Amino acid sequence: MKYIFGPVPSRRLGVSLGIDPVPLKTCSYNCIYCEVGLTTCLTTERREWVPWKEILEELREYLSIHGDEGLDYITFSGSGEPTLHRNIGDMIEEIKTLSCVPVAVLTNGSLLWDPETRRAIHEADLVLPSLDAVREAVWKKINRPHPSLSLEKIIEGLIKFREEYKGKIYLEILFVKDVNEGEVPYLLEYLRKIKPDKVQLNSVARPPPHSWVKPVDEEFLKKAKEVLKGEIVCGFPGKKGYSPEIEEEILKALRIRPMDLPELQSLTGKRKVEIEKVLDKLEEEGKVRRVEYEGKFYFQGV
Repeated sequence: MKYIFGPVPSRRLGVSLGIDPVPLKTCSYNCIYCEVGLTTCLTTERREWVPWKEILEELREYLSIHGDEGLDYITFSGSGEPTLHRNIGDMIEEIKTLSCVPVAVLTNGSLLWDPETRRAIHEADLVLPSLDAVREAVWKKINRPHPSLSLEKIIEGLIKFREEYKGKIYLEILFVKDVNEGEVPYLLEYLRKIKPDKVQLNSVARPPPHSWVKPVDEEFLKKAKEVLKGEIVCGFPGKKGYSPEIEEEILKALRIRPMDLPELQSLTGKRKVEIEKVLDKLEEEGKVRRVEYEGKFYFQGV
């Protein structure tokens, strides 16, 4: 399948069936920590990047074969910014007729200043925007936004979305060592205005595109949690996803983001020895590679 991936174990959503509605690395940000890699198409243009009816056809095919039992969410995420697809609202509406599984949208939140974008995701059950900084210089350093974007307008858009939207909002803040740790008191001021249902604190967990990008330590996250009244979401819940074709599913997942061996076990529900055999084969074929980061080994699609 080209647009549907998983189910995958999600740090924030349990077992999630993913929908990837834009081409690889197509985004309005070029974040220094992005596990997908550097943005190759930096844009704010909302258009039909891929045929939205083909996405729905793939989803229908998946559900007809596997059903939706065991899924916690059907999630728009993947390898770019999903709200760049102008038909995301049409897809959410159609998904609601195909399954009772809640629909989530993972977004960097950069386009929520636009009323049309806010309306497009209004029927999602859960929206998970990010806000890593509220001071201009820090925002530009960590998120490296498209030059047309305005931080002030983005924050106003998040506040406006909260006023209009009846579903749940889980706001993620990702901290990078020596980059945005000083944002905590400033973020607190704006969180009071945005009023998310949850504040989820994260740090760099997988190999980023730059070797100098490092995670903050656990002690910092604990202090930030107290100040921001949030929860720390680093790590995965120990739930099993369903994988009809283990090799295909592993390769698909690793093309989206690097994963370590325990994560791949959780993804597939298979034993360690079985996963290792598949990884050895994929490495020999040049389809995946091992990457060391912070003392751990990850596997990444080539």
